[in-house]
Amino acid sequence: MGEPVVLQHGSEVWSLAVLPDRRLASGGLEGKIKLWLVDERKLLAALCLRAGRNFTNDEWARYVGSDTPWRPSCQAFGLPSNWRMPN
Repeated sequence: MGEPVVLQHGSEVWSLAVLPDRRLASGGLEGKIKLWLVDERKLLAALCLRAGRNFTNDEWARYVGSDTPWRPSCQAFGLPSNWRMPN
């Protein structure tokens, strides 16, 4: 797995969505929407690191999409389902 990539929207991001075709859409303060091509494995790894745990079914449906079957979001790291980021 490569290094994380920071996507520069250009202003404060107010919304973020994963589209059915696996692109990421960001909506910003300036009223523009930007579309990004995203590697699903990298996206799941970023979600795992951000949450510090596997996503619940509800979180998965909201952030990844209900059309993608749930699986442990931290699976790419080989971490257990109860893994937590240290405080």
